[in-house]
Amino acid sequence: MTSRSRMLTAVVLSTILVVSVLLSSVAFAGTAAAETRNADVVFVFDETGSMDAQAEDLANEVENVAEELDTQGIDARYGLVTYEDAESTEVNLALSSNPDDLKTGLDGIYTFGGTENASHGIHTALDMDYRDDAQKIIVVITDEDDDGTETARQQALQRIDDEDACLVAVSPDWYSGDIEGADELKTMSEAVACGEWTDVNTESFTTIVTDLIEVIEEETTQTTETTRSSPDFDVIEKSLSNTTVATDETFTADVVVENDGSAGGTYHARITDSDQVHYSERVEIESGETHTFSAPISYAEVDRYMLQINHRLLDYVTVNERQLTAENVVVTGGAIKRSAVMPNESYEVSATVENTGNYSGYATVPFAAGGDANNTTHVANETVYLSSGETKTVTHEATADVNASGANQTWAVGNTTLGSVSVLDENDSQVGIDAYTTPGAVTPNESYDVTGVVYNNGNSSRMLAVNFAPEHGRLGSLRMVSVAPGESMAVRHSTQASALSEPSSIGQTNTTERASTERTSETWWVNDERVNVTVVADG
Repeated sequence: MTSRSRMLTAVVLSTILVVSVLLSSVAFAGTAAAETRNADVVFVFDETGSMDAQAEDLANEVENVAEELDTQGIDARYGLVTYEDAESTEVNLALSSNPDDLKTGLDGIYTFGGTENASHGIHTALDMDYRDDAQKIIVVITDEDDDGTETARQQALQRIDDEDACLVAVSPDWYSGDIEGADELKTMSEAVACGEWTDVNTESFTTIVTDLIEVIEEETTQTTETTRSSPDFDVIEKSLSNTTVATDETFTADVVVENDGSAGGTYHARITDSDQVHYSERVEIESGETHTFSAPISYAEVDRYMLQINHRLLDYVTVNERQLTAENVVVTGGAIKRSAVMPNESYEVSATVENTGNYSGYATVPFAAGGDANNTTHVANETVYLSSGETKTVTHEATADVNASGANQTWAVGNTTLGSVSVLDENDSQVGIDAYTTPGAVTPNESYDVTGVVYNNGNSSRMLAVNFAPEHGRLGSLRMVSVAPGESMAVRHSTQASALSEPSSIGQTNTTERASTERTSETWWVNDERVNVTVVADG
């Protein structure tokens, strides 16, 4: 037998001795406790790959444990929980009075690798079906620390004390020189009212057993009276007011708890999900009575959450992005950059919308088009995310109907008309120009583009001079373009906004509102088409 194997065997045997002494102490704590001879022991076993030897040793010693407890006159039941990560934790054996069942469960452990979430294993063990008059004893056996969250550990500690359980931790002592690691299980055993810790890597446990006897005698002595009169809490109803909600929407988790025990007691309801505690309340519930806990809950992030009541499944809730209602989405403006397009040509329609509600969320902007403002049909929805009070411009890319030549197309969102665009008649040979700026509003000294769109609705290629000038009829930046029949071409001229405090040297400047609003506009002419850009102070 290797040194490592001998060490593991010593640990298992010592653990069994610890449990045997603990149970004996419970049974013989005094004359008043003569009838308190029941114990429910759950082994919480780390099933990762390095624990093969411990599983084998514990299985081999199960019969010795049973014989020792029988000799002491203790009615014991045994349970087994195996764990790795939280998803792999499972009850391998419900509490059974047959020690062979425990041996079979240990023989069937298939070891894995990965993380060791011991705190989740403890919660799972505490969720098992215990006898009212039995001492709960949780024995954690692992060669690693606890990879669970600090919140889960604190909840486990609270449950151990609230449910009058004892924690026996068999784990390593992570200490090297002056650097002390986090041996969470050792710390947990020291934090609870009834707890004991054993170093998984030591071969001598005399002192530990002695300490354990003292702890058990002090903490687990029960009188016949308390054994006969005790609360017994059961969750008889649990529900969510909504299982699908929006971000920041409040829903309610309702839990009905019944005390069908022989005495009143305090029930501590904790509604959690993963690392977050949403609700915590202690309520005194008399024997034969029920109490309903109602917890208001909301989430800011989109996800699917698993809610639990005292580490047991309550229900799942799906959180989606909030959709803003139509009354909270106000159209404050809109525009069509083009005034004329050719059939089957694409162009942009924009609407400026504001969220006037108290919540952030997605707004659906319905674009409609028709022959006039009173005769429009829904065409498409565009979606935009708006914080409360935020304003954004939403753009829809439209395409002129190939059969709509010679017609006008009016666009609207709700009751707000955005503008109109003319679809050129394909039978009318002409060359034209349209103009717009990008962006439509700039800050002083910011660059922007003036764009002229040349369209040729004729039957042959045409040459056109495109002149960008700050004054009508004045020669500015001149471009010559050739446009094929049935096509259009965008020509851009880049420039820079002037400062508000100076007269514009680029385009004609309207300064009538400058003093009060610190804004002005600059005008450009693209041939005979006039276009304005607004200059707004950035401070």
